Amino acid sequence: MQLKKEIKSGTIGTPHIVKITSRDPAPPPVEFLKSSGGLFLDMIIHDFDMARFLLEDEPISVYSEADVLVDPAIGKLGDVDTAVSTLKFKKGTIVVIDDSRKATYGYDQRIEVFGSKGMVSTKNQREHSVITHTATGSQMIPFKDFFMERYHQSYINEIREFIKICQGKKGQVVSVQDAYRATKIALAAMKSAKGKKRVEIK
Repeated sequence: MQLKKEIKSGTIGTPHIVKITSRDPAPPPVEFLKSSGGLFLDMIIHDFDMARFLLEDEPISVYSEADVLVDPAIGKLGDVDTAVSTLKFKKGTIVVIDDSRKATYGYDQRIEVFGSKGMVSTKNQREHSVITHTATGSQMIPFKDFFMERYHQSYINEIREFIKICQGKKGQVVSVQDAYRATKIALAAMKSAKGKKRVEIK
């Protein structure tokens, strides 16, 4: 929300490039993957939704490259575990999203928005920011383990917004159209990855 506020304030000018990184600490169980809808509909769909939310704009095309680089078992299900997607939005912004089912160093969630007057970004979160320096090197604690820890406050904020709306107060409204658009983008990205070509989104 703060990132969006910075963008809307005009501090960084017109957004030119958005980079979103989403890498899980480990792949989910194979049983889950069998009915998950795959990398694009289970995981990357949230990043497509995030790009729309931040830019308040719609993509007109997507090009995705994807492969099985983490676990062959995922490939046997007809799915992929690593992907990079490039989207072109109506107002001209280019969005690059990279996703992986496994980052050995922890849950990696970052966003960078580069504009005509500057840049805003979010970094990974840790329980604390203490750095220990010794003769053998420098050390920090790992990133927060997974989405339940990383987005704990976000879930609280969502519930508060939902209650506000139920009470008739003004809040951050999310409609079925948002879910529909994110799904449409994810399906276009899947088509792009399979066909290895740019796909227009209408």
